Amino acid sequence: MWELCREREIQRVFLPPVALRRLADLTVEFGILPGALREVAVAGEALHITPAIRELFGRLPAARLHNHYGPAETHVAVAHTLTGPPRSWPDLPPIGRPLPGMTAQVVPRAEGGELWLTGVGLAHGYVHDPQQTQERFRSILVEGRAGDLVRERTDGALEYVGRADGQLKIRGYRVAAS
Repeated sequence: MWELCREREIQRVFLPPVALRRLADLTVEFGILPGALREVAVAGEALHITPAIRELFGRLPAARLHNHYGPAETHVAVAHTLTGPPRSWPDLPPIGRPLPGMTAQVVPRAEGGELWLTGVGLAHGYVHDPQQTQERFRSILVEGRAGDLVRERTDGALEYVGRADGQLKIRGYRVAAS
């Protein structure tokens, strides 16, 4: 894929973190560098910054890495752009702040809790599944439980902690563990 990005001078890519990790590993191993790349957005599972990802973005100083967060019920609701030199990026970057038109609440807020989302990007429920809709959505404003545990940092950005319901994210897919 990096060769295709280099040949076609692709400037933006959207990938799950597992694909970014693999492509960063290939960059380190084979030296393939997509020089025109300016923006990489990841979503679908927690982003872990590896040494290879740091090296990739260290070699691409004009490129920015965007960590997008959103459950299946909304897609991207919260986002964070990593800034500064990649060597200073945290191993587990925050998921960020709500996008315009979205709000996020941490319930309970004090030490961290489940993320509730409200806004224009949120679904109004599940098709043909009123029970699940009743469990996950509430009010006329359409507020939805993301099923994810987060905590708010002192700067207001949200950090992903894990799932509230035992589901796992495997290569970007939500799987119910039983």
